[in-house]
Order: sequence, then structure tokens, then C-alpha cells
Amino acid sequence: QRSELQDMTDNPLLLCMVAAFYRSRPGRKLPLNRLKLYQGFCQMLLEDRPDYKGIEMALPADEAQAVLQGLAWEMVKNAKIEMDGDKLQQQVQGLLTRETDVAVTPTRFIHQIEEISELFVRRLSADEVEFAHRSFQEYLAAQEVKKQSCEGRLLTLGEDWQEVAVLYA
Repeated sequence: QRSELQDMTDNPLLLCMVAAFYRSRPGRKLPLNRLKLYQGFCQMLLEDRPDYKGIEMALPADEAQAVLQGLAWEMVKNAKIEMDGDKLQQQVQGLLTRETDVAVTPTRFIHQIEEISELFVRRLSADEVEFAHRSFQEYLAAQEVKKQSCEGRLLTLGEDWQEVAVLYA
């Protein structure tokens, strides 16, 4: 019934995310804007889901999100929605070194994001990984732009990536 969420519910994955988010917070209304909703999705996928399943993640949720933000932004800058497995390993290694002091291998991190948080999806036809939905990539990239204070870079993005600027704004 809320127009600001109606577009999201056209996609089955996002509809499931909205429903799961709503169900996980009984008695509370859904956030009024998509930014807050995506923040909640990330918390739900990176922290709440592993806790519920009794799984210890390699990184705390905030550090895992920092790595994912850096990766999403790197992919957006290169106008990519997918990344080759070897390139992903290299990118994640660099981001792990930059974002955390915890000793974790890129393989373990990627596996957990793929299998537990389900923010990554591996293409069956190739050794490529992408975010489960482009909007997650766009949200995370927008968060990285904010973190790095590199708003000017948004002007250099192609039209296909205008949603990153919208989420940043």
C-alpha cells in the first residue's frame, strides 16, 4: 500500500526481503525510505541471519559491510555487475587488508557472503560472482561514496548507474 515500496515489490527477491524484514521486526513499521530499508536488509543478512543460525561469521557485520561497500564501488566504477572469481579474490584480499585487522582468507569471506548471507550469487555458466540484486550493489556503492567523500566521482558514472547517485543523495 505504500507507494515508496511498491516498485521494490515487483521483484520477487526484493518482495521476499521486505517481507522478511517486516516479519523480523514485529510491531514496527517498515522504514519510509529505501536507504533505511537497505540498511536493515544488510543488518538482517550480515548479522541477524548468521546469529539466528548460530553461525560465527569470519568478520563482524560492520567490517563485512565495509568490504562489500568497497567491492560494490569498485564494480560500479568499472560498470560491472559481475566479477570473475580470480579478480574477486584479489579485490577482496585488498579490501580485507584495508578494512580489518582480522585474519580471514578471501575464500572464506566470499563463501560466507555467498552461502550464509546470500548477498553474492555465483553464475553457473562461468566462474563469475555478482550481487544477489543490483540494488544491493548500488546501495553498498553509495555507502562507500559517502565513506570516501568522493561525490564528484558520481558525475563520471554512466546513466546505467544513476541509482547509486540517488541512493547517495
